[in-house]
Amino acid sequence: MKFRSLLPLLLILPAEAGAQVQTGPRFVVSTLADRNNGTALTGDCTLREAIGAAATSGQPAIIVFAENLGGTLTLSPALGQLSLSSPVSILGPGARALTVSGGGALRVFGVSGGPHLISGITISGGKVTAMNQSGGGISSSGDLVIQDCSISGNQVQSPAYFVSSGGGIFVNGGTLTLVRSSVSGNTATGMNVSGNRYGYDAMGAGVHVASGIFTARSSTFQGNTATGGSGTSRTGWACGGIYNNGTTVLRNCTVSGNTATATDAPGIGGIFSAGGNCTLSSTVVAANTVTGYARHRDVRGAFTSDGYNFIGATNGFPAGEHEVRAFAQATDLTGTEQSPRDPKLGAFQSNGGSTNTMLPLADSPLVDQGKTTAEALDDQRGRSRFVDDAAIPNAAGGDGADIGAVEYGAPIDLPTIEFTAGGAVIRLKGERGMNHTFEYSDDLDDPWTPFGGVIFSDGGGNLTVLDPFNPGPRPPRRFYRAVPAP
Repeated sequence: MKFRSLLPLLLILPAEAGAQVQTGPRFVVSTLADRNNGTALTGDCTLREAIGAAATSGQPAIIVFAENLGGTLTLSPALGQLSLSSPVSILGPGARALTVSGGGALRVFGVSGGPHLISGITISGGKVTAMNQSGGGISSSGDLVIQDCSISGNQVQSPAYFVSSGGGIFVNGGTLTLVRSSVSGNTATGMNVSGNRYGYDAMGAGVHVASGIFTARSSTFQGNTATGGSGTSRTGWACGGIYNNGTTVLRNCTVSGNTATATDAPGIGGIFSAGGNCTLSSTVVAANTVTGYARHRDVRGAFTSDGYNFIGATNGFPAGEHEVRAFAQATDLTGTEQSPRDPKLGAFQSNGGSTNTMLPLADSPLVDQGKTTAEALDDQRGRSRFVDDAAIPNAAGGDGADIGAVEYGAPIDLPTIEFTAGGAVIRLKGERGMNHTFEYSDDLDDPWTPFGGVIFSDGGGNLTVLDPFNPGPRPPRRFYRAVPAP
């Protein structure tokens, strides 16, 4: 979870002192070690122990991390993946601050039941090689929301006779909602089998939706790589970005820079909706790459367009192969394999916010050609989408938002303070849709004092409060912070 303070201070409530048993519903993780002693102690609690205690608390639980706890938490192969079943919210300090890693030896999260929330962490280093297993980073059949996270550097390689799928995320039922997050640098590798007619498939290096509902909003899928296994007759199929057999919905997302290598078999760089349906709105799927006998750099299969999409190439090679005709709305911008459209995106890098993004360049055809939805009023960085360049005509019926996960030219949401006759009006960002309390301190060595009342964050996370001290000719020095209320 991220907190933005007004003045030059970023603080999170400290963990309780003393080695007492935490009973919930709030549990504080205080170490990056991985062990399970069966008890969540204050001042000495692992993430695994907190998850276990939350599961037995008999109530929806919240797991947070102690102040200044950051770095990489590497899971022990002997203890296995982190399993979520009873309702829990894991609120990390930020994807750039904390990584939970499988260490290249095991999956990171296995999810069932719920509802669950994972926020503010990087999920990396997961690996699945067992028979009939998918999802290197996350395998979910439950009800899960992933928010402000990076799912990166995970891998899957199933043994012979099985498809390798879902390098980053595997959805096998239930609902998984991805919000303001990135899925990048994950891999799926099909097995090479000597003496076999075909190599084995590698599908959905980023995400595989086998069944259930996968929804992504203001998120980026980039740099995921699938490689079909070799065989005596041909290689296996490959899909780099998203492989869908269920229900997939992308709103204001970017799918770019993904790669599929299948040499002499079908390959799809971006999204392959082989079954079910994939619905896109204000989403860019372009500049993906593929090597294959029948290649589709960006899309193949069953799609529905809700308009304002940018598709680099709607067909494949050979010319006209499996053309996707769904992107026929007047506001859709499309190209072909023979004449692909360039989205003119910048590098996948930090452009502000908690995860990496691909910012449209100044002359990008994505600028002002999109439309926001009620679920994606902010871009992936949490900045407003309502930045309209008066010199660029909007798409018909659009609102001046850009297509994709990030808004070009969106201002940074800096905290502000305004002195009035009634006191200081403080405005800052909190967590969207959560109650907060404001606290102040006149000196960093003094205790924090709460303001009266609880302030609710609106859909954009905007918080405003009045500190009614008399500013006088020279306001006193004062520090502020917002803390999510229990």
